[in-house]
Order: sequence, then structure tokens, then C-alpha cells
Amino acid sequence: MTAYYNVIYFDLLKALNLQDDDEYRMRIDRNRMILAYLNQSFDLDRLDANLKNLAERLDFRPNTLIIDGLDFEKAGRDMLEGLRKTGRAIGAEIWLSALSHRHITETNERGIPQPCAAIDDLLSIIIQLVPEPSGVFLRMLKDHDKSGDPDISVRLDPNTFLALN
Repeated sequence: MTAYYNVIYFDLLKALNLQDDDEYRMRIDRNRMILAYLNQSFDLDRLDANLKNLAERLDFRPNTLIIDGLDFEKAGRDMLEGLRKTGRAIGAEIWLSALSHRHITETNERGIPQPCAAIDDLLSIIIQLVPEPSGVFLRMLKDHDKSGDPDISVRLDPNTFLALN
């Protein structure tokens, strides 16, 4: 898991035209904690226990939780409401990634696709990666209480997913 984030780090350095610096790495390492939940073992009680343990034993309190790979269809509304409650309790933002399927093209009345369509009221910001023949685009679908503008997008480098000029 750390290797994945190291690749992102080096891609970011390259994109920003910066040299690898021990100080950058130390800051990152001091301010991140990676918890891996293998074989679909993620659940809210386990996350809450881990967060409590990190706070008590290491004095580590995250201000952002990134949950990658959560199966929205299996997780359901209760799980997302619980994550929201956890985030508020510890004063942290929670960022989630959701896997969509190209063959499922339906959206809700606000233009939000599956798997977020039924729970978009629980999400403050929704951003979608859209593959098109001319490239990969990042589109803002929801920005707090405002719908995104479908005509505004950011083109991404298809190899690094960093924004292009």
C-alpha cells in the first residue's frame, strides 16, 4: 500500500518540477497512517476502534480519511451515515472513491450516477472521472448544495491523472 502512495508522490514531484527531498518525505510519513482492510473486512466499528487506538497510543488524529475501494452497493446508507458521524466526531473530512460501471448510464434527477445516486444527499462533493476519446476528464457533479456545471471539466494526463494545461 505504501508503494502505491510513493508512486503518487514521485509523479507529483515530477509534475511540479521538484527534486525529491527528505524533508518532504518526512512530513508525509509523519502525517499519514495507512490502515489496510483486506478481503472486504472493513467495517465502521473496526475503523472507530483503530482511530481510538491511534489517538490514545500514538496521539495521532487525522484531519482527512481516504477510504479507497469501499463497495457502495454492499456498504449501504447506514455505513455512509456512520462514516459521516465518525468524521464529524473526530473533526475529519472523509474522501471516498466509488467504482462506476460504463454499462450503467442512469442518473438520478440531479444527474448523479450510480453508485452515488441513492446516497448523494450524504456526500458534500461529488467528482467523476470521465473517459472520453479525447482524454480523461474530471467533472464536478456536486459542490455542497450546488449542482456541478456539466460543461466545465479538467483534462487529465491519462498516465498520471494529473491536470493538463
